[in-house]
Amino acid sequence: MLWYREAMDRRVLLAMALLTLGGMALIIDRAAAGVSQALGLLAVLAATAAWGVDNTLSRGVADRDPGQVVMYKGVLGAMATAALARAFDEPVPVAWQAAALLAVGATGYGLAGAVLMILGIVLHLVERHEHKHQHDELAHEHAHRHDDGHNTHAHGHDAPPAGAVHSHPHRHEPMRHAHPHVPDEHHRHAH
Repeated sequence: MLWYREAMDRRVLLAMALLTLGGMALIIDRAAAGVSQALGLLAVLAATAAWGVDNTLSRGVADRDPGQVVMYKGVLGAMATAALARAFDEPVPVAWQAAALLAVGATGYGLAGAVLMILGIVLHLVERHEHKHQHDELAHEHAHRHDDGHNTHAHGHDAPPAGAVHSHPHRHEPMRHAHPHVPDEHHRHAH
C-alpha cells in the first residue's frame, strides 16, 4: 500500500486483518512453549517477511505468465531450502514421515488459522470496483486474451482463436474507460 500507493478499502483492510489473525491463531499457543519454540516462530516470521519482500520486489514480473513465475520462484526456493538443509546437515525425511507431518500440521492447529485465512483470501478475491480510469501507453509481455477490453491489438495470419490465452510482446495504446477491476499491475491508479 505504501510502496506502490495502492488503494485500500475497508474490505481489503478486513481481509488483511483476517489473514493476520489466522496466522496468529496458528502460533499463539506455541509462543509460551519455551525458547526453542520462540526461535521457530521467529524463523516463520522472518520467512513471512522475506515472502512479502520477494512479492514486492518481483512485482515487475507479476504481469507475466503466472505459471512460469510460480515455477521459477518455486525452483529458487527449493534450491535455497536444500542448500540450507545441506549446510546444517539435516537428514532427508522418509516419504511416509513427511506425509504424516504434513497431515498432522494441516489438520491439527493449522485448521483453526486456515478458516480465518480463507475468509481473508475470499475477501481479496471478490474485491472489485468500477470507475473511469486512465491507462497510459505500455509495451510489455504477459498472458492475455483479446476479449478482455484491454488487449485489443491485432495479430497477423497467426492470430490465436477468440478467447484463447496466449503470451507475446505487445503494445497498449493509451485508453480511458470504466470497467470492474481490482488493484493489479494494470490498475495502480490513484482514487
